[in-house]
Amino acid sequence: MQLRTGRIEEVELLARWRHPQLGTVGPEVFVPLVEQMGLGLLLVEQAFSAARAAAVELARAAGRPLSIALNLTPDQATDDRVLDLVRSMRAELADVPLVLEITEGALLVDDARTLEVLDSIAATGAQLAVDDFGVGYSSIGYLHRFPVRMLKIDKSFVQNCHEPRTRPLVEGVVAMARTMGLVVVAEGIEDWATASRVRDMGCDLGQGYLFARPAPLDEVLDLVADGDLDVTPFDGVRAFPSPRGASGGVP
Repeated sequence: MQLRTGRIEEVELLARWRHPQLGTVGPEVFVPLVEQMGLGLLLVEQAFSAARAAAVELARAAGRPLSIALNLTPDQATDDRVLDLVRSMRAELADVPLVLEITEGALLVDDARTLEVLDSIAATGAQLAVDDFGVGYSSIGYLHRFPVRMLKIDKSFVQNCHEPRTRPLVEGVVAMARTMGLVVVAEGIEDWATASRVRDMGCDLGQGYLFARPAPLDEVLDLVADGDLDVTPFDGVRAFPSPRGASGGVP
């Protein structure tokens, strides 16, 4: 969501395993198992198929194309077969912005092969986003070297951005990203105070439970059909608390 306007810009496709005994199992658990079984490509193919179908319905509900975001593991991000899926989706739905989210681990393999595949993905018009930035081996070097267009600040930093030790770090990341022309996304926003803080810091987009929780497609369609989200609560929230003992004013 655009933090200044409430405009819904992107829908992220999330994979969940509905286990009869364990209930809902997250991808951090089952994706490594799927890859160990050699079924990683099948999972990606299903994700792209679902994304293509969802993109059409979302555009119809919103009255305009919405970005579709998909998460890729480091191995998937440099797989020629995944590149073929990206090309196919871009050819079929050229007006739908496609965002491929990769973790910092995908960029640590700093070799000609990685650069070649990621450049090829970018050449299709798809955008590359670094997910959970800050919890891995954060490096300005790879942001400069690879065709990254979006930086998603990890929720552990966003949710603590009011803390004196965390605030300068977040402000520094935002300043660096904006200097490089990157779109900055704040992850894990759960209250209006945090949303106000990251907006004032210069983040372009925000995501988190404050705006929407993971939901089936039919619920997401209802959300986007309602139009832009209401951001007027920003007006009644102090982004940062006044220093102790101070009387008014935002530090």
